[in-house]
Amino acid sequence: MKKLKILIITPTFFPIVSGNSICARRIAIGLEKLDHEVLIKTPKQIDFDEIKNFNPDIMHGLHAYKCKIVQQLSYKFKIPYLLTLTGSDYEECLIDSIKFEKGLEQKNVKQITLDIMRNASYLIVYNKRTSKRITEQFSEFKSKLKVISKGLPIIDGKDYQFRKSNNIKKTDFVFSLVAGIRIRKNNFCPVESLTKLREKYTNIILTFVGPVIEKKYNLELKEKIKNLDWVKAIGAVTVDKMKQIYLESDVILNCSHYEGESNAIIEAMYYAKPLIVSNTPGNRPLINDMNDGLLFDVKDSDEFSRKAQLLLTNKNLKEKLSRNAKEKSLQLMNLNESKDYEKLYLSAMIKSKKE
Repeated sequence: MKKLKILIITPTFFPIVSGNSICARRIAIGLEKLDHEVLIKTPKQIDFDEIKNFNPDIMHGLHAYKCKIVQQLSYKFKIPYLLTLTGSDYEECLIDSIKFEKGLEQKNVKQITLDIMRNASYLIVYNKRTSKRITEQFSEFKSKLKVISKGLPIIDGKDYQFRKSNNIKKTDFVFSLVAGIRIRKNNFCPVESLTKLREKYTNIILTFVGPVIEKKYNLELKEKIKNLDWVKAIGAVTVDKMKQIYLESDVILNCSHYEGESNAIIEAMYYAKPLIVSNTPGNRPLINDMNDGLLFDVKDSDEFSRKAQLLLTNKNLKEKLSRNAKEKSLQLMNLNESKDYEKLYLSAMIKSKKE
């Protein structure tokens, strides 16, 4: 097997802990175990001389629009590229492009995204439902779309006490939203819903675990929670602390308006944690309501409150969800993730030589 040089371009990378940085790290570690050489860069870190010296065989972008520089690099260095569609690139750039263009203060987002996708050797998604969702609206990509499920989480544990470090009592019931602070993550949702419940269940604690992505939205959130001592903004954490955050939380939340496929959901399931998750197209393939997690309508705060109360009061349900979540996570995870990428890279290189 030829040793490949692979350039992975991701919108964010460590020290920022985000879905894309987690995926880039996991993919790179797997490929390096197969004896390939991997260079990871964000679009802002691109240095043409460095890439020329690295001399990659293939490029892999995580997010079609935000990593659009792959197309420029492909033309410049005559190297094929693949794209992983991670969520916002198809939900906003394609399906709701007007909203995304306003958010980015950019024009022609949809057209640029389509152009980047058309020139990719392959388009990768994490599950069949996403593939179907895209091809139903953009049939031209049917032959390019490939499903590669995510591999086992790589979360290095360290001596970290989540509750102790954040003044959380053993008797407190902790809901943790593991996500960046940004509009699409819907961070306001659990504050509003759990405030109602806390009148009765005074041991409720809500933590926000994740970096600030949108500063204006974060200021609004800080204003909302400034007098709520039971809401704790933990902020960005290093990946080696995440295992304990999952283990020491009672319930993990995902309140997003949309998702590609959330790492936090899969990781929480892997660590046998019950979940309350927004009922969106990206989340539905992961959660079977009342079996391995709880789904709620993002427009129905009362439904969120009802589901949260179930976990506060029904120990048997909480244990059932935890047990089934662990089993489901093992079914979802792809033990051949690295080899699947290796095969696709080689196929893209062969395809490129024929063109």
